[in-house]
Amino acid sequence: MITGSVLAGTYFLFPNVSQNSIGIAFSDAVIMDTGEWDSKWTTFRVSTEDIKSKTLREAFEKKKAGDEEKSKLLFKQGCKEIYASIYTEKKSDEYRDFRNYCSLNVLDRKLLNKDMVSKKEELNWKVFKEAKHSILELEVIKSQKNEDIAKDDLFKWCRKMSKKIHEKIKTSHFNRYCLK
Repeated sequence: MITGSVLAGTYFLFPNVSQNSIGIAFSDAVIMDTGEWDSKWTTFRVSTEDIKSKTLREAFEKKKAGDEEKSKLLFKQGCKEIYASIYTEKKSDEYRDFRNYCSLNVLDRKLLNKDMVSKKEELNWKVFKEAKHSILELEVIKSQKNEDIAKDDLFKWCRKMSKKIHEKIKTSHFNRYCLK
């Protein structure tokens, strides 16, 4: 669910964004502050993925040529162009570049001063077992008869979710079960 403040912030920072844009459809994952931009640019600059966006490709080439300032500016511009692009499907080139370079993932939005569990024994298992889950995959894990297998499955879910695009409901579950 998109909150009014997130929408207002998205429109303020990206005034040319359409209602059907990637920036609105995934407003919780839009990069907004300087620290987030710097963090994502650091990840982008070591990327080896096949970049589809012309502006992001140009940013990558500038980085390879040693012009980091121009690369940062082009990176931010390229992401803003992607935010303004019409969202059609998750298979689109724009969505792929958004997911890989221009979005915040669940781990980016984790609770401060917490780290992701590094082994299944660190999971918040008791909290997980006592909770009701709005995500079917978590209910399936919870209903597992063998607790050891269920913990393995939850640990795998945590690893997988850490890389997914930030959505409040998923990040909320991640924060409860996957952080120590």
